Amino acid sequence: MGCGPVKDGKETSTIIKKEDDYSYKMIMEPETAVKEIANQLEPKDEQPVALPIIKDSSKEIENNKEYEVSEPHNNHVIENPKAVEVDNPSTSVNDYKEEKLKETDKLKKDEPIKKEVKEEEKEVKKEMKKEAKKEAKKEVKKEMKKEVKEVKKEEVKEVKEEKKANNTPVFDKSVFKYSAKHNELAKSIKSILDNYKSNIDLSLLNAKAKEYYNYALSLHKIFEDLIHDNRWKESDKGTNWTGYSMSYESYVTSKSIGRIQATPIEVLAYITNLEYTKDYNDLIKETIVIDQYPVNMRMLRLRGKGSFLVGAREFLTINHFTLNATNGIIEVVNGSIEDERCPTEKNYVRGYMRIMGTRLTPTSTGETDVITISMVDPKGSIPNMFKTSAGKQQSTRVNLIDKGFKKRFP
Repeated sequence: MGCGPVKDGKETSTIIKKEDDYSYKMIMEPETAVKEIANQLEPKDEQPVALPIIKDSSKEIENNKEYEVSEPHNNHVIENPKAVEVDNPSTSVNDYKEEKLKETDKLKKDEPIKKEVKEEEKEVKKEMKKEAKKEAKKEVKKEMKKEVKEVKKEEVKEVKEEKKANNTPVFDKSVFKYSAKHNELAKSIKSILDNYKSNIDLSLLNAKAKEYYNYALSLHKIFEDLIHDNRWKESDKGTNWTGYSMSYESYVTSKSIGRIQATPIEVLAYITNLEYTKDYNDLIKETIVIDQYPVNMRMLRLRGKGSFLVGAREFLTINHFTLNATNGIIEVVNGSIEDERCPTEKNYVRGYMRIMGTRLTPTSTGETDVITISMVDPKGSIPNMFKTSAGKQQSTRVNLIDKGFKKRFP
């Protein structure tokens, strides 16, 4: 154990310096003393001095050499102070400084690089922010364009609808003249004119009904083409009518042209009233309305008569009519369809009606020029004589309608 005074439980050393040496004294703890000694021992001519490194206070300084101070001071003499050991005596202070300078130089050299890296990072972040902003702007522009497109689409639609509404002529009922002489007929005509749809709203129809409506429009085109077909051959002639026939596959065909002493709307009210059908067509036993559509169209089931030689036929058809308020022409067409609600009934053969049409054109004398065309395949087995008979009857259709109308409304 050392002989130095004790302070806070630790030994301290008193180091006395001679006047010719340094002429002062210090009382301090061992670690501080070692540093002080190292500073004092550093030569004036900058000669290398071992850097004291404290490792253990119990060891000696500089190769276990001991330092003693014999002169007393305040009755305290340091005979054997604790020594400190230098970790690497060969390493000079200059070497140490040189190392430190190298480290400093390296740090100084690394500083610009770090600064440059930081600047690059800032630039990258800026670029990323710019790209993010660009993408965000693109998305916003895309959404705006989409919204503008939708708005324009709606505006165009509205303009078209408005233009259509403005350009669509008002349905003029007064074009269709009729007599109030026969109350029953007049009521039918008034109902037709009041309920007629001159502007068709297809949104009121379901998919199947739209299909039927488009089919009905195609029937008008077929009817128009057959009116001007040059294959018709005259087969019969009367006072105010002429009948024609055409050989066309397995169809029973007929065309009838004539004049009826009634206005077009009066003739329409007569031929569309199913109760009057038997007046001019004894081949039809019964007509049933299956469905009614808000586009001047209905679905009909026509049941024919049979005989001991020929089975009864039936037809499921779409019936559609148009009123032209510009020229007063009226057109009615029928054509076969198939509908799951109406399968073929027992004891009937389902025939096919390609077209059955009637065109009513007003004359200057208040009468009606009539053209009727029928093209029907009865299907099944049927003798040719019956086909010929049926065709001949249909060729006189205008004459039969004229007689039936006069009889019911004299």
